[in-house]
Amino acid sequence: MSQLTFRNATPADARQVASLLTASFANYPMYRTILNRFFKTNEAYYNYLNKLHYVQAMTNIRKGHCLVAEINGTIIATAVMQELGKTHFTLTDYLRSGALPVLQYLRPTLHFLPFLEKSSLQAKTNAPAHSWYLESYVVHPQWQGQQIGSRFFHESIFPYITQKGAQSLALVTNTHDNCRFYTRHGFTQTHYHQIQNVDVWTFIAKFQQPPSRTNE
Repeated sequence: MSQLTFRNATPADARQVASLLTASFANYPMYRTILNRFFKTNEAYYNYLNKLHYVQAMTNIRKGHCLVAEINGTIIATAVMQELGKTHFTLTDYLRSGALPVLQYLRPTLHFLPFLEKSSLQAKTNAPAHSWYLESYVVHPQWQGQQIGSRFFHESIFPYITQKGAQSLALVTNTHDNCRFYTRHGFTQTHYHQIQNVDVWTFIAKFQQPPSRTNE
């Protein structure tokens, strides 16, 4: 394998990050189950997701935290995070990051954003002080199963946030496979519920001691 490198994303990376998020999440329960009804074709659905993820990527690159893993200049994994209680986004931030095209899809957007808010509520409100929230974490499907996810956590994400004072990292996920992955990498399940027939598990990793590492 060519050398794997980690770094902070820049605004120039936003489109590549958005494409990666779309490729990774298009058939993910949180997206497909909630949004599929609003689109007649896969092309229209993917187009909307890419616009949505571009806004997410650019907003977090500018005012949140976005890390990437790359090989030969190609981004193959990304982590989008916020420091709870300190990272705040305004409507102006979203508009500056390209939200206007997303707002043209008013019905799916108004349906999806409340779902996102509900799904992350437990993770964000019940996290202890000095917590961060992992909003999105993906490895490109073509690169999964090669220890990249494990290395990204332990060589980049965990060191990055603990150096900034993080004592825990919270997240939500929607699949059993992801639950097993996060458990192997030091996360503990704290909550489970369903929203609109989508399973939502809440996890947290605490950093009083170095996060444990196991094989991916």
